[in-house]
Amino acid sequence: MILASHAIIGAAVGRLFPLSPFYGFLAGLLSHYAMDAIPHWEYTLPSISKRKKLGSGNVLVREVIFTGIDFAVGIAAAFAIFPIGLEDPGILSISFGIIGGVFPDALQFLYFFYKGEPIRMHQKFHDTIHASRKFKDRPFVGIPLQIALITVFILISNFFAPI
Repeated sequence: MILASHAIIGAAVGRLFPLSPFYGFLAGLLSHYAMDAIPHWEYTLPSISKRKKLGSGNVLVREVIFTGIDFAVGIAAAFAIFPIGLEDPGILSISFGIIGGVFPDALQFLYFFYKGEPIRMHQKFHDTIHASRKFKDRPFVGIPLQIALITVFILISNFFAPI
């Protein structure tokens, strides 16, 4: 899944624990692995893909900016969908849900620079849990699936969240 999807779903599940940023983070983290286990579409980062194959240390700035925009869109969408004031204590749970939702991909990015433990162990787990079937060349299937999953989590959050 893309970072925006993970961020929005992380916010939705984090919102279920308005008084516990820790549980918000944990729920976001678990949602990441659950969503990655479902076949989905995601974009590729050629410099990272090449690095996997060629061992090159180059990571293109363009790709870092692209993923940064993806993440920023997810944060903006999450707070647009779940508007909450800065003084509201639930903002921490939503924020930590977002962080938990994208944290595994941040560790995956770190793995390309540092292959030691515990990052290597996480990468192995992340690869194992990740759906083997992807809609890589079928965004017209994969993107609507992500939108549907996001919608389900928004509805669950709106129904069950105390805030």
